[in-house]
Amino acid sequence: MGKSKKLKSGTSESSNSTESQMGSSLFTSKSLHQSTMPQMIKKMDKSEVDKMLAKFFILNNISFNVVQTPAFIDFIKVVVEFGSTYNLPSYSTLRTKLIPEAKIPVDEYVANVKKSWIKTGCTIMSDTWTDIKHRVFINIIAYSPSGAVLMDSRDISSEKKNGSLLERSYFYSD
Repeated sequence: MGKSKKLKSGTSESSNSTESQMGSSLFTSKSLHQSTMPQMIKKMDKSEVDKMLAKFFILNNISFNVVQTPAFIDFIKVVVEFGSTYNLPSYSTLRTKLIPEAKIPVDEYVANVKKSWIKTGCTIMSDTWTDIKHRVFINIIAYSPSGAVLMDSRDISSEKKNGSLLERSYFYSD
């Protein structure tokens, strides 16, 4: 018994097991190894994650088709790749820094499309839709070979829906 024995991970010797040498079942050879991060992090059941996703969409009144957009899919992939240590930015950081930074390339796109109208012109299109509160909206979109730009979106719930509405809504607005 005076001999010192090296502990082997996950194995025990027949009569002289690590457990019996230490005198307690608390000291098995497995407990002598540090746990890895994946072992320490409790893995949530997929159905629980799906329930949280559904709850998020419902409580925030987000259209369900968002889950099919490349932007949402890319966001989820990047968060998973980053790992469980990702912390969402604050409301203030999102509003004052991240959104304005994301808006810059959108503004550049719109400016370039509008510049192209000098050469190609554009087609004005409209689309109406109704929200869950039964309000009717009209979207005014300018389309050209360089791209489409949303020019305006208005609540037209109290308006008569006909051709003169489009003329009044867009062409003679202040």
